[in-house]
Amino acid sequence: MKRTFTKAMRALLPLCLAFFLSQTIIAQTAFFTEDFADPTLAGWTTEEVLGNGNPTSLWTHTLMGAQGNFATAALASTTGANGWVIFDSDYDCQITPNFGDQDSWLISPLVDATSIDEVFLRFEVFYRSFNDRPAIRIGTDLNDLSTWENIEMFPGIVANDFGGVADGSVNPVTVAYDLTEFAANTQFYFAFQFLSTSATTNNGNGPPGCAYAINIDDVELLDGNPLPKFDMRVNSFFSRPVNYATPKDQVQEVGFLADIENVGAATQDDVNLTVNIEDAGTMMSVYTETLAYGDIISDSLAENQVFPGTWTPPSEVAQYTGTYEVQGDSTDLVPFNNTQVFDFIVTDSIFAKENGATTGGLRYNVFDANNANSGDDSYMLGNHYYMPNGGGYELAGVTFGLSYGGAPAGTTDSASVAGRFINLYLYKIETLSDSIVDADRTSVAFASYSITGGDEGGLITVPAEDFTNFLNPGNPITLEDNAHYLIMGQVVHPTPGTGAFVFWQVNENYVYSATILRQDQLGDVLNYGSFLGTGATATDGPFEALAGSDDSPAILHLGIREPTITISTEDVLADNNEVNIFPNPVSEKVNLEIKLVEAVNNLTVEIVDVTGRMVFNNNFGSLQEETLNIDVNTLTNGTYFLTVKSALGSRTERFVIQK
Repeated sequence: MKRTFTKAMRALLPLCLAFFLSQTIIAQTAFFTEDFADPTLAGWTTEEVLGNGNPTSLWTHTLMGAQGNFATAALASTTGANGWVIFDSDYDCQITPNFGDQDSWLISPLVDATSIDEVFLRFEVFYRSFNDRPAIRIGTDLNDLSTWENIEMFPGIVANDFGGVADGSVNPVTVAYDLTEFAANTQFYFAFQFLSTSATTNNGNGPPGCAYAINIDDVELLDGNPLPKFDMRVNSFFSRPVNYATPKDQVQEVGFLADIENVGAATQDDVNLTVNIEDAGTMMSVYTETLAYGDIISDSLAENQVFPGTWTPPSEVAQYTGTYEVQGDSTDLVPFNNTQVFDFIVTDSIFAKENGATTGGLRYNVFDANNANSGDDSYMLGNHYYMPNGGGYELAGVTFGLSYGGAPAGTTDSASVAGRFINLYLYKIETLSDSIVDADRTSVAFASYSITGGDEGGLITVPAEDFTNFLNPGNPITLEDNAHYLIMGQVVHPTPGTGAFVFWQVNENYVYSATILRQDQLGDVLNYGSFLGTGATATDGPFEALAGSDDSPAILHLGIREPTITISTEDVLADNNEVNIFPNPVSEKVNLEIKLVEAVNNLTVEIVDVTGRMVFNNNFGSLQEETLNIDVNTLTNGTYFLTVKSALGSRTERFVIQK
């Protein structure tokens, strides 16, 4: 789903750049200001149009920010030390579950603009969307709010996006709205409205009245346009490689597309967009291409322009960084939004759509945790991987991450999920489309994992040996050339509304909508990001391709390997020999406890990362029982594999570095 913008709203530069821009912003003076230092909100009116009657159903003054189960960060506004205003929808829903609609207004004092020809509203905000719509309302009749003018704050925003900067990386976002048409040369009130109703704001496939929160501070009314004169930006809709991680024998060509926008007050001449790919190891550019746009007028979006060239990574393990950068003839006054950067890697054997969960993860919930009418709350979330050269390889295993939350009062999340389970399904796609029905997919393999309650946040690997092979029982799970696969994870909630809920960890920074669009336009081999299944038992319904910010890929990595070679029992360390790693996850030093049935000479320990690169190798000589301390402080966060090799055989254990 594409972001859309109107003339009424533009995300502006951080205030620290205000002096630098003072000579190039159209002249404007503030004639009304509010920093919400007064906890009583004196002069302002709070109005509950729809709500549960509790104080949480109104806009309030805060120094803490959101307090609900799925609280977003506190507003980091310029004058945040003295407080700001918030509507905490999530907390209101927690106080009165299942109440329903919310329509709450914060109305300003009467504003006198009778001698002012232009009126712009500017303020700082931190907001995340889910089944709601915040708006600016302008009017004069306090007894009839239905007559007030309506300007949406973030038109076109989709569920789980943040306002202004979709990934929430900017806090606060400074926004400006042109109120001239409704407010110039008159007296008026303006209001901040938070609306959540099933009829008008259902962008998240869930109930009304259980959104996140909106925080606002440092409000100004200005008598002129506050936009900088020259401001081009690269939007967050851009094409990237089809995976974050791709095995070296499965690489595909990379194509490029990015939306750019003139958000300044003047036309920008001779605009060019350049994409550059750099080898992160050598710091050398391996591909560059420029697309010329000509002149782009103010308030203009240039979208869906495909770069004609492509680039295919070499079939060798490596790390890359890609950058889109927009430039024009005139010096851009807001340079921080002129680029979009993306990373990707070529691995030895691992497919992944992301480089780990985003902070806190997105607790992906398809259904309402408190809605008993939703039946079986099971759902499936998964990733698509294309294998141009899958023949000669077999499944090695699947790695995933879980989160859980929302346990009833008096019960911890961990305790309430212990003993539940998730299922892993590997499908081969016979007919690839936006909606994959049962007839279009073949079940290849299945595995189940029992949740312990202590596995949140870390990575869990289920090896191929734990999968049931549907196509060739008892044998390795072989793959095919030119084949599309889905690895789908099924979360099973047998009793809706009981205990905490289990969610897949995801990464909200990797969105593949632009990649899919580019492929569709050119008729290339079609690749997708993530799919969602919500049938009655999840496995029986269609799998729908996710789009926009909802296409936040799950932490579901697919490992492949060359065909298993039968080895003698001497090559495998027998079970009566103990090899234990602790702690796991580890931050600085990993402890390796070894208890062998007999002493060995030349015991070697190796550690490799997920790309197959060896990061540690040491011969510890002769030993039988010992605990070795291995310093991993210099290694980056991620999954690693430790192998003990000796004359008695070898054994590999997985561990995670998490600092």
